[in-house]
Amino acid sequence: MRAFGLLPLLLVCLLPVPAEGEARHALDGEYAFYTTAKVDGRPLCSERWRFEPAGKMTIFSGDEISKDSFHTEFTGGDNWLVRRWLSANGLPDCLGRKTTVVPSWEWRIFFYQAKDGSYVLCDPPRAPRILSCFGRLVRALES
Repeated sequence: MRAFGLLPLLLVCLLPVPAEGEARHALDGEYAFYTTAKVDGRPLCSERWRFEPAGKMTIFSGDEISKDSFHTEFTGGDNWLVRRWLSANGLPDCLGRKTTVVPSWEWRIFFYQAKDGSYVLCDPPRAPRILSCFGRLVRALES
């Protein structure tokens, strides 16, 4: 292998790696969420996710508006979005479901950045690295 062929590999090795618990990807601003499940070639569900300062987020899904808290983690070599519901308006979401009781547990979402810059969202991996991905976040265009 030529010496200049090793240069990109060496540069990647020199990049700082986030410490355990430190977020690798910062989520902020508006994103469109699309399910990977499709009906007639279109996402089964689409939502708007707004990540706000101080770990707050708002999700607009159908007529439902939920207010949540969130943070991202880098744990065990993986990126995690950790979401906790705070409130919901009780109206139907994009699937027609109504949140009448706000869950008290947090939802841990495994995520990674795709080549196109979007984020792929998955349930926690099952050993060994079998993913069940359910959606994608795409940054909304700034107006």
